Amino acid sequence: MVNKTLISIFILSILFYIFIAGINSPLKRDPGIYLYSAQRVAEGIPPYVGIFDHKGPGAPLMFGGIIKIIRIISPEINHLKELFFLRMVLIILSSFIPVFLYLISKEFLNEEGARITALAFLSFLPFSFFAAAGPVPKTMTTLFEVLFFYFMVRKKYFLAGFFSVAAALIWQPLALFTIAGFILSIKSRKHWSFICGVLPLPLITVAYFIYHGALIELWRGAVSFNLIYLDTNPLYINIINILKTLLRRYSITSVVVIMGLTSFVFLYKDQRAPKILLWAFPLPIFWSILDFQGSQDMFPLLPFAAIGTGLIFHYLSKFRQKNYISIILLVLIAILPHTYNRFSLTDQLREAEGIRKNFHGRIISIGAPHFMAITGLVNPSRYLFILRGIDRKIEAEFPGGVKGWLQFLEGFQPEVIALGQTRGIYSPDIKKWLNKRYRIKKGLKYFKIYVKKGTN
Repeated sequence: MVNKTLISIFILSILFYIFIAGINSPLKRDPGIYLYSAQRVAEGIPPYVGIFDHKGPGAPLMFGGIIKIIRIISPEINHLKELFFLRMVLIILSSFIPVFLYLISKEFLNEEGARITALAFLSFLPFSFFAAAGPVPKTMTTLFEVLFFYFMVRKKYFLAGFFSVAAALIWQPLALFTIAGFILSIKSRKHWSFICGVLPLPLITVAYFIYHGALIELWRGAVSFNLIYLDTNPLYINIINILKTLLRRYSITSVVVIMGLTSFVFLYKDQRAPKILLWAFPLPIFWSILDFQGSQDMFPLLPFAAIGTGLIFHYLSKFRQKNYISIILLVLIAILPHTYNRFSLTDQLREAEGIRKNFHGRIISIGAPHFMAITGLVNPSRYLFILRGIDRKIEAEFPGGVKGWLQFLEGFQPEVIALGQTRGIYSPDIKKWLNKRYRIKKGLKYFKIYVKKGTN
């Protein structure tokens, strides 16, 4: 029978994720990338073809599948309600993470330590925010990571292999977990079971791209771009950015993250600690030092921080009679959401629709895929944002390079350009082209909009 504690954690997680930002929080750039890509997938256009991104194809395919189901059930649904439904599904899925962290912790911690593990994970505010304000891929990556750990601990190697590769198809570096799981499965003489779990999703994914005649785009987007064009920072910059992100984005809970990750190290002396956790722990730390971009890159480390926090209170419970820590954490969880400003998705959509109504010409995106996604508009170019070396890819592969791409956009005679963060060595050329032909529209709250000069 389902444990009452599991039900309580699951319900608390759903309510908390909704309370943190709510499904009515504004759509930001990164979620806009994956919502737009998912919309194209639901219409039969594969990832990398509808919008170019360098991460794995798993998230667009998963989110696109959910949107497709929503549209089949309710063909007349509008884009706003579609996003609400998608967010609610992702909130429910994210709520399984504290549940499975509790189950994993119960294997080697006492009841209090396992309960604190679940509550500590909820206190990691950036994850909780994006669980409600998505879609973002790394919330689902974290879910699959935790499921991988759970089935490895339970020695269910087929399912462990399945979820390890599901995580890697969303974020390629987590293939390191698949390798760790495979090595441990060899030690248990269950490697064929693990391999059988690993194979289905990659084979289905390749078959999908072959069916759509886009196998080369899968290679270029998921593999070759990252080897040839991807912009990375020096190691010391990544370390500085990790510390800045902890202090700025994780705020009060940075203490819990640091404390939990530090405490996790003591599990290496505990004979009961699952080997997969000990093997996997250094891998996301190693990758973060190599390539760190922001708070979402820390998500794969958060399960370890939560378990480390639970470990502390597992030992503390031996020296005290009364349990106050759960109450303290719950109060902390209740206070933290107020650190975020509360803007409205409906207000954001109202502003976007006002832009569409006032300007009847073509609207395109350079750095603002969330504008296109929330309005349901289709961009003439698959390069809706320019970051992390995408400008160098355009220069090398688009006819005429970046200038040829800008001429291509100009051929569509866009009246309005939604602009967002744009970085790269060719970024000044893009901004020069934009400022020569367009002027910024003032008075907007959610979007940075440039209007063609001479347009009222």
